[in-house]
Amino acid sequence: MALRCFWLGFAVGVWLLPVQALSSLTAEQAAAKLALGLEWEQGWEDNVYFQNNSSLAGQESWVSRIKPQLSWQAAEAREEGFLRDWKLSYAPQIELYWEESEESHVMHVLQQRITLGVGDFVFRLENQAAWVQGSDQAPVFDGPGGGPAIGGAVVRDRRDQWKEQAQAVLEYRKDPWLLRMQAALLVNDYGTEQKLEPGYQNYTDRMERSVGLELGREVVEDLHLLLGVRCGDQDQEFTT
Repeated sequence: MALRCFWLGFAVGVWLLPVQALSSLTAEQAAAKLALGLEWEQGWEDNVYFQNNSSLAGQESWVSRIKPQLSWQAAEAREEGFLRDWKLSYAPQIELYWEESEESHVMHVLQQRITLGVGDFVFRLENQAAWVQGSDQAPVFDGPGGGPAIGGAVVRDRRDQWKEQAQAVLEYRKDPWLLRMQAALLVNDYGTEQKLEPGYQNYTDRMERSVGLELGREVVEDLHLLLGVRCGDQDQEFTT
């Protein structure tokens, strides 16, 4: 619950931040650009669960991947002014496994990029939120060694979950010096059921945070020598 409360408050803040900044633009500067796209892929998976020695080994299926995309650039990229760049995109990805319907899912991906500036200060924020509408049942890897080291993540990403990544940078430039502060956040909130069953994959909710500070000096044009420090921590939640 603590993780959900934190990322919910964070999400509301970072997605509403540009709304105030947009009011600083003239009508010409705020001329929005809308782009639409659509991709369709058809393929064959000869090992859906990435298993060689378990009851899930060698499961095969036709796979259809449909990827519509909608992007909106609210402000032209520019070097001056308060709101210097703002772009939003929404790209759902529909994956249909015709012989293994439990693996079918829809992933809704919302991305944002914004750049703000005041004097010698520039603030940049990039964040991505993904909601996966998938099964709430995790797989059971009952073969020797349990879950696979690599393929397990691919199967996990098809399950019901919420993911968010964000990186914020505040930069101050006064030639030849550069001061940069950074912060990053990663949230994984899984919606699968937890079970005490041999081989069943219990996914753990987690949150990672990191901050950093860098000081740099330009040695030649567009090349800086940097000295920095980074630190971070991680929280995990698991319930049965």
